[in-house]
Amino acid sequence: MGKWDEYQDFSTNAKPHGGANAYLDFLNNNAKEEGRIEGGIIGAVATLVAGGIVCGGVWTFGKVKEYVKKRKQKKQFADDVRQEFLDNVEQHERSEDTESSEN
Repeated sequence: MGKWDEYQDFSTNAKPHGGANAYLDFLNNNAKEEGRIEGGIIGAVATLVAGGIVCGGVWTFGKVKEYVKKRKQKKQFADDVRQEFLDNVEQHERSEDTESSEN
């Protein structure tokens, strides 16, 4: 049965109960109910997605921050090791120079 036939059938049967406008009111109220349900579902999904994005962003930021901190420490450690190596080479050369001058 098409919508028009359904409307006419309902309006004929509904005349004692408010006429054709009763069916239109019924359809309007039904559409509002479906709209509220769909709107609620869309809102819930949007909230979950936004929450996931925020949590993912915070987690990613923490990981990147940790990586940068470790990388900075590695660079600092490498610089310290390099400087210590150069100091040891200089000290060794000085000790060789003093040993060779003593001989």
